[in-house]
Amino acid sequence: MRARRRRPIDRRRPTGSDRGSISVEFVAVIPLLIVVTVLLVQGLLAASVVNDVTKAARDGARAASRGGDGAAAVRAQVPDWVRVEEVRIGPGAVTGCMGVCSAVRVSIPLGYPGVMEISRIQVTRTADFPRS
Repeated sequence: MRARRRRPIDRRRPTGSDRGSISVEFVAVIPLLIVVTVLLVQGLLAASVVNDVTKAARDGARAASRGGDGAAAVRAQVPDWVRVEEVRIGPGAVTGCMGVCSAVRVSIPLGYPGVMEISRIQVTRTADFPRS
């Protein structure tokens, strides 16, 4: 059996027309990567805040069902950089509420909190706890 001869790899430098094309492509892709990263971080922050607001509504309803201050429980759960627009606690807070209910509406900033704010998103979450 004869051994196959391999072709030599062409390791010549690019010709004058190809020089720097990788650098140009790299520079063109960098802003796209930055935008995608910023949007990803924004999405994760927003999802985290929605989760915190859901917990806050639940904590407010739980505190009110035990005779405590539901609004204080809500504000303790929400991050400082999120603006609490409205906290409603009681039977009229949520339509069809059978126990102690809470409704929390917050405003989430888009951009980087405390640095650059582009816009705000309104998020409302509710919770219903049975009377104890």
